[in-house]
Amino acid sequence: MKHICVLISVADINAARKFYEDLFGLEVFQDYGKNIAFTCGLALQQDFDWLVNLPKELRI
Repeated sequence: MKHICVLISVADINAARKFYEDLFGLEVFQDYGKNIAFTCGLALQQDFDWLVNLPKELRI
């Protein structure tokens, strides 16, 4: 199996989800709380710095 998607790191998963659903009409394919995947291949991840062990000071 090969799965390719674009992942966007977000500070607030709920606000980001609402933005992409309302503005672009995207539909959620999978919702794991802090990670959401849309049917188009876009994924949102909250707390990405923790996931990859990146210090919060280096966040943009």
